[in-house]
Amino acid sequence: MMRCVFQVSTAGFNTNSSRWRSSLQDVRNKRGADIASDHHLIIAKIQLKLLSTKKAKSRRKKFNVDLFKDPKVVQDYHILLQNKFSVLENLHDDETSINTAWEMTRDSIVQACEETVGYLQQNRKQWMSENTWKIVNERRQVKEKVLTAITRQQKKQTQEQYSNKDKEVKKSCKQDKRNFVEQLAKEAEAACSKGDTKTLYNITKQLSCKPPTSNTPIKDKDYNTLTKLEDQLERLKEHFEQVLNRPPPTDPPELQNGPILNIKTSKITKTELNKAIKSLKNGKAGGIDNIPPEAIKVLDDTSVLSLLQLLNKIWEEEEIPEGLLVKIPKKAYLQYLVNCILTYCTAVYTDIPKILFVATHKDKIPKNVETQREEVYSGIEELFKNHEGRKHLVLNQKIFVNATDESDPEIDVLKKTITDLTFQHPCWGRDFQMFLSHLSLR
Repeated sequence: MMRCVFQVSTAGFNTNSSRWRSSLQDVRNKRGADIASDHHLIIAKIQLKLLSTKKAKSRRKKFNVDLFKDPKVVQDYHILLQNKFSVLENLHDDETSINTAWEMTRDSIVQACEETVGYLQQNRKQWMSENTWKIVNERRQVKEKVLTAITRQQKKQTQEQYSNKDKEVKKSCKQDKRNFVEQLAKEAEAACSKGDTKTLYNITKQLSCKPPTSNTPIKDKDYNTLTKLEDQLERLKEHFEQVLNRPPPTDPPELQNGPILNIKTSKITKTELNKAIKSLKNGKAGGIDNIPPEAIKVLDDTSVLSLLQLLNKIWEEEEIPEGLLVKIPKKAYLQYLVNCILTYCTAVYTDIPKILFVATHKDKIPKNVETQREEVYSGIEELFKNHEGRKHLVLNQKIFVNATDESDPEIDVLKKTITDLTFQHPCWGRDFQMFLSHLSLR
């Protein structure tokens, strides 16, 4: 805190700088000071603010994948990858570990991308083509000639060249913008024919360039506008309870067992890999390896075969390369599972869906089973004590089963609990799809 003395005129005191207005806390006028002037003394209290330093976030560099549309760039990319993979002849031998094979494959693809397409500049417009950027660079070179010209004749000639290049840039930009809008219109038309309203909405929003409209105000039953968030949430809850809640059915249906799934566990085939590569979507960010999907989709047969051998080696040895999986603590993962269920399951009915926790592998604990049971469920209680979706959790049943023993009495308790929860569903008895899913946490 600082105390400062100002001498101001009788016209008044004005803080012109908005930067210091919030720092000025108190002002007092001392009119009795005899200073032989038409000014008055003012004593003010000012609180200085220290500038906070923010750490610059390191952004991941993106490759300029639009260059893969050029056949010459794709050809150079294939030649580089073939040379790199030909050097790594012993890449898929039994002596080479999976981590080493994956690191060599990843580095080869990333280095080939760096040498062919390079990284994307942050200040580039999305609709500008590569040809336009070439003309922009040529104009920049002509500008340097204008600045270094000495005689009047040289300046006149270089200025004319710069003017012509500038016209070329503007003409090319207009054509690129027109092509970009036409391409978006074609994508919107295709999305509309397929019924893809999400893509259609995003394209329309991108073309309109309009800011999002404000939300409609929420009113109570007497048509009075609610301003507080608590009142709005209470009104929404009351509305959906009246509209969506229905009495339970009187005639419950019979559930039948579904067909047994035939899961293929043999080696990955080239057809399956090509199908998976083809299904990749363009424009997505690269993962931890920083490999964009466009770099995978333009791989030639030699590179695809090398990638297939690596995937089959991972599949047979059942070992994932280090760094591809991020380990999450079990508590955080359990909260993540619950949040995913509550996020992607539409909350049509109150307290639905229901989430039941079941402890397994009781046979692995020969002693102090009850102590282990209490520790597990008390930990779950503590973990979800202040959770917003606590009302969806079934915590009154502390089931601890031994799945290897069919005569375990707690298996019957589990069956009865699932049956009771199914009968409590508001849609029980209707012609309505109902699923019972299990998620395991090891």
